[in-house]
Amino acid sequence: MHLLTLGGRVKQVQPFKGFPPFDLGGEFIHGSNTVVNKIAHDSGWLVLPSSHCEDEEEGTKIYYKGKLHSLSSDQPEIKQARDTWSKIINSKYTCQDDEGESVSDSVQIRLEEKGLSRDVLDVIDWWKMKISAGSLVHYGVREGRRRMESKYEWGLGDFRLAESYSQLVKYYLDNSVHVDKRLNWQVKEVVWKGDDWSSSNLGGRILLRNQHGEVLTAKYVVITVPLTILQDGDITFIPALPVNKNAAINTIQMRGAWKIVCRFKHRFWPDKLQQIYSVRGFSSEIWTHSCDSPDSDVKCHVIVGFETAEPAEEKSVLSGQEVLDGFLSHLDEMFGTVSDPHPATDSIMDHVYFHWSNHPFIRGGYSSPTAHAYDLRHVLASPVEDRLFFAGEATSLRSCSTVPTAIETGTRVADEVCHSAGLNPCAKL
Repeated sequence: MHLLTLGGRVKQVQPFKGFPPFDLGGEFIHGSNTVVNKIAHDSGWLVLPSSHCEDEEEGTKIYYKGKLHSLSSDQPEIKQARDTWSKIINSKYTCQDDEGESVSDSVQIRLEEKGLSRDVLDVIDWWKMKISAGSLVHYGVREGRRRMESKYEWGLGDFRLAESYSQLVKYYLDNSVHVDKRLNWQVKEVVWKGDDWSSSNLGGRILLRNQHGEVLTAKYVVITVPLTILQDGDITFIPALPVNKNAAINTIQMRGAWKIVCRFKHRFWPDKLQQIYSVRGFSSEIWTHSCDSPDSDVKCHVIVGFETAEPAEEKSVLSGQEVLDGFLSHLDEMFGTVSDPHPATDSIMDHVYFHWSNHPFIRGGYSSPTAHAYDLRHVLASPVEDRLFFAGEATSLRSCSTVPTAIETGTRVADEVCHSAGLNPCAKL
């Protein structure tokens, strides 16, 4: 009940006439065996691979010190970064239960102990951490490994819905037509226990008060607002949430994120190039996409820029034009030639930009693997006295930050509420 529009951090726009919508929030399905894959299969939706290039050497690159390198490059800093990350995070080779409590859960401390150069640290930071909204300062080893484990469970590969995540939003709307939905009804206060509550509320129901003082009551409350809303104290709980619950809320990190989608007159990048990790670039992650118009022979050539964590937050004060200019300049730097020094700037047709940190009811992208938070995810996800229940990607005990994991937490909480109410588990998604 903290919404202006339906969809949460899933947002679609259709800026380019004659072409399908584009996702400005969650876009990819990370894995071939997630709950979204299953819903798409049962619903008959078209699911496309995120990359049409099977050769990873050509399809995915790292932009570092003015050059594009393959992920398996022997460039010294890239190779050292790749090998170091694999030894610390890749849970297929490292058993965290054997390390003992004396080994730090902070990636930063572990990397500093190895005496790595600033360049190597930056490659790790921008290649491996920024994609999961993390940073050297906050990234946790155990949560990072748990994130890797989920990739093995869900299958490798990344996919996208041909018609964007708008299909998923519509799916849930169509399956909840009889649910009372109230938009722009901001829950500001939750009174769930106490002397005043019991004396004025003989039914034992929880009181929810909005920004206008209007009240609703409920026997159970499911809290799905972004972590930032809880961290900023937008909702007052009476009495306050348990100490360990607040510790989890305030420890787990959720930083900024922005996304820009640019359409160009023609493709000026290599045909097989699909994704770029840019070290110290204006945008830390870039991917390309070309699609056909269903009504003509016209193609839509698109490059997407995406960034999270502290660098994204620093850009929250920039205007949309400043972000566009910076992004185009970065693309010109990557792909410019002597004969065509400004291919992006000279061929831009249109764009759409959104900064999630500036959304009043979201204020960030998604939670990230956080140092010393491995056990706190369970605390965040746990019900409070079987009356207050918590869902959302930040409460996932498998992997934070994705649409499928957010859906999984909703199913978990539905089962928890059914159990508390003495009902059969709500197994159907």
